[in-house]
Amino acid sequence: MGKYQAIILAAGKGSRLMPLTKNIPKCLVQVNSKPILEWQLYLFKKNKIPVNIITGYLNTKILERKYEQNYFWNKEYDTSNMVYSFFKARPLIESCINKQDIIISYGDIIYSPQILTKLINIQDQFSCAVDMNFKKYWKLRMYDIENDLESLSIDNDHNILSIGQKINDLNNVDAQYMGLIKISSKLISSVLEIWDEILNANPLDYSKNLYMTDFLQYCIDKGLNLKALKISHPWAEIDTPSDIKVAEEILNFDEFISF
Repeated sequence: MGKYQAIILAAGKGSRLMPLTKNIPKCLVQVNSKPILEWQLYLFKKNKIPVNIITGYLNTKILERKYEQNYFWNKEYDTSNMVYSFFKARPLIESCINKQDIIISYGDIIYSPQILTKLINIQDQFSCAVDMNFKKYWKLRMYDIENDLESLSIDNDHNILSIGQKINDLNNVDAQYMGLIKISSKLISSVLEIWDEILNANPLDYSKNLYMTDFLQYCIDKGLNLKALKISHPWAEIDTPSDIKVAEEILNFDEFISF
């Protein structure tokens, strides 16, 4: 048994990528002639990490590609969000308790091999990659970056104190969340307990629509130490057609061996 399991959250429809996502899910949109998902699959395969894919919108389009992966289906993809999709893999998550660390990756991002290597090697029990050069990257993507950015404050010990909140002052944002998280096998039980607490204390619609950053903030408020893995290597988020062009300009695809 290896040390890790990867879970790729790929249930999204990608409405802002229309018409590119009319007939395929967001994760299959091509960047530099390959689907977003395949850039991730290559990196995990290179690191010998098993991959589990959470599918949703047009899930058969992923299945018919016959990737040699494990799958979970969020059939409620249209009325739920990332956290709900993640816990669709609960049987796998529970099997990792005290056995394997879990790496969570959004299905609409592409990141340099060095970023995954740093995440694998970090010793903290609970961590997420954050972009320290976010201002430069966001300015390539949009004119008014404050409308899209969210809070992320980090203390001197690399603890994340606030994440995912609306901001009033860009100067108070230390970095930007990337959608790449690692949870130690020793901490999985605590994360599951927090999720169960949210489910039991709130209407189902609230839990289904919880953003991952909201869940991370909830974990922080419950006393879990979420560490910032500070990243300066290039990465890309694909939310709009123009993001594809930016990604193709800033990423060094020669770092990825041909599929």
